[in-house]
Amino acid sequence: EQDRGQKAEGHQGAELLAQGENEPQAEPCQGADQTEQHESSSQAQFLAHQGEDVVGLQVGHSPVAPQTLAEALAGMTFVQLVNPGAPVVFGSFASSMSMQTGAPTFGTPEPALVLYTVAALARRLGVPFRSGGNLCASKVADAQAASESMATFIPALMAGVNFMLHSAGWLEGGLTMGYEKFIIDADQCSLAATFVDGVDMSENGQAMDAIGEVSPGGHFLGTAHTLANFETAFARSEVANNDSFEQWEEDGSLDAAQRANGIWKKMLDDYEAPPLDESIDEAMLDFIARRKEVIPDEFG
Repeated sequence: EQDRGQKAEGHQGAELLAQGENEPQAEPCQGADQTEQHESSSQAQFLAHQGEDVVGLQVGHSPVAPQTLAEALAGMTFVQLVNPGAPVVFGSFASSMSMQTGAPTFGTPEPALVLYTVAALARRLGVPFRSGGNLCASKVADAQAASESMATFIPALMAGVNFMLHSAGWLEGGLTMGYEKFIIDADQCSLAATFVDGVDMSENGQAMDAIGEVSPGGHFLGTAHTLANFETAFARSEVANNDSFEQWEEDGSLDAAQRANGIWKKMLDDYEAPPLDESIDEAMLDFIARRKEVIPDEFG
């Protein structure tokens, strides 16, 4: 009875958050073993009744790609039985593990192979695909975090995911997050958005006028096309430093994590909360207070 009451409270919180939303909001529904867990099925049933997107999630590695497909099909079938036509997203989270310690590892090739395989299966089914992301096992925003994140982010990008979860901030195998890592990852996501737009084949993108304007041995820096486009011609990182060594040293010799630290602090200082309906705000505060009375404080 207590478990059912807590689920009802959670559903009430979701309904409060959904008030005033015009579009369905995706919610995760996890199934990490060979049977869809009761909790996951309960969540999926509630979301399907609400007409919300249900995002399936399976955890595995290359030998279990067929199992991932089977679990996803079972979950999507269940959602359609609850509410025919309810939107679904095929989700996959593949992770390898250390066979010496049992700890999850990231940035390894096997999960990337699973991701490519399952993305193709999702396209075959004709459903949107979810995966991630900038994942790593590092505890701080260091070189390990960067290399492992890129080794998971790029395959997800190239596999053509429709919804990339955990695309920013992930540290320590998902046990925590860091603001510096979040800023660095978000910066990479911004650059990737330009990449996935593909080659600009418009008249301006091809710049044929500029090619015809410059004679052999000349350069394009002074052409009308260059002057009209130079400010927006290339995506620019908000975190990376491209100054000379001397200029970088004069500015404090900051590494990427230190620069990201300054960026997120400025963002918080400049933040202005968006307007929120007073009745919804009061209802949410009341909901939070009641949940705090029920849920024990794990950190006190």
